[in-house]
Amino acid sequence: MRRCRLTACVAQAIPHASDTPDGVSAQLGIINLRRTLFGRTLEAVMGYKITFDADKCVGCGQCVDICPVSVWEMHDGKSDPVNAEECLGCESCTGVCEHDAITIEED
Repeated sequence: MRRCRLTACVAQAIPHASDTPDGVSAQLGIINLRRTLFGRTLEAVMGYKITFDADKCVGCGQCVDICPVSVWEMHDGKSDPVNAEECLGCESCTGVCEHDAITIEED
């Protein structure tokens, strides 16, 4: 199983939970993207582009169920990245999509 790139990034920047600013806990893997990390928000540092091919989507909803930040919702029997700006880049959705309808790239 692939490790979430965001978790790896935070773990590198903050190797010890006791060093975490503003309540971010790398040790527990709990990350609030709206918190400040060394004067910059993680949102400003990390950005991801979701590419979704609706023709390949079979509407199974697995991406909706697995996404930790509710990027995906079901609309008209297909998944829809309604909150794409919230994407963490963890690629959980790409891992469960058996039809390769989703790709995620760093901006």
